[in-house]
Amino acid sequence: MMGATTIASRTAALALATIGGISLVTTACGGSAAPQPTGERPSPLPVAVDYSPTVSDAGALLYLASHPDVDLLAVTLAGTGESRCEAALPNTLGLLALAGADDVPVACGPSEPMGPGHEWPSEWRDAADRLAPLEFDAVLDHDRVNAELSGVDLLADTAAATDGLVVVALGPLTNLAAALDARPELAEDVAMLYTMGGAIGVTGNAPNGAEWNYYVDPSAVEVVLRSEMPVTIVPLDATNHVPVDAGIYERMRGHRQQPLFAIRQLWTDSTPWRNGSFLWDELTAMLAVDPSLAPLGAARITVVTAGDDAGRTVPASDGHEVLVAGRPDRRRVETAFLTTLAGASGGGEHRSDTR
Repeated sequence: MMGATTIASRTAALALATIGGISLVTTACGGSAAPQPTGERPSPLPVAVDYSPTVSDAGALLYLASHPDVDLLAVTLAGTGESRCEAALPNTLGLLALAGADDVPVACGPSEPMGPGHEWPSEWRDAADRLAPLEFDAVLDHDRVNAELSGVDLLADTAAATDGLVVVALGPLTNLAAALDARPELAEDVAMLYTMGGAIGVTGNAPNGAEWNYYVDPSAVEVVLRSEMPVTIVPLDATNHVPVDAGIYERMRGHRQQPLFAIRQLWTDSTPWRNGSFLWDELTAMLAVDPSLAPLGAARITVVTAGDDAGRTVPASDGHEVLVAGRPDRRRVETAFLTTLAGASGGGEHRSDTR
């Protein structure tokens, strides 16, 4: 076990550089530069989303499903995510219908972590399952849900069949790790993985100071990093600079277009600016489409997989090479998010619970 004192001492002893306000171990410690999400990119951008529909995840999914430059090919549900699969599946189908993306296949993955892990608080899972106040009408086409196809297979099949696939992972990395275990070639099939997770230079939001997505299944994070798949980590260090507050909420006033109206309803119900919410998953999805929204720095990272510090991300000279997002341009992020959702045509209807 690597204790907190050991982590602090190890981090302090390393040569650090600052990228957008985050202290990182740079590639000067050895090795080549991490792959950059620049240069020639397919248009539209082929994307697969691996997530669990919470309020923030829903915003990210609706952003990607609505974006004119994104070809959303698949959505896989993390069984280890905050929302349980039996509720996440119909909620996801309803969200996709709101964005007019009824043809996107959806499948659930395993509900157990790859190794020792942690459970989400049951009250959090109950709230995520409800996804209140949205109540979807009869827009759910279960014929496109293949009960025999797992999220692991859907993810791997989509990557194998798609050149330049970008994977946006917004929850625990269980599905990706399981897919890599079954098909190691997946690491070469993915052009870039954007993962919302980790807390590098800030204290995380999990009980031990880690970030929750990595805290739930740290072994899965290690499997993904060890695979040498190109990875961009969007940690709390970056998302802490894009709070959901009264300012962005007021910028949504008067808009009744779907799916922007649905997001405003979700935010109204959860009053996120009072609860310390941020554009965690939305920022990650947006960086997949436009990496210029935040500085990206090459770094070497390791994740603690067992003991009291399990799930913590640690800069390490012998760690896995990744890109890490720094402090984003908050105004640009908010504007791009709202503009994309306001410009979407939307395809479904839902009923609002105006309790």
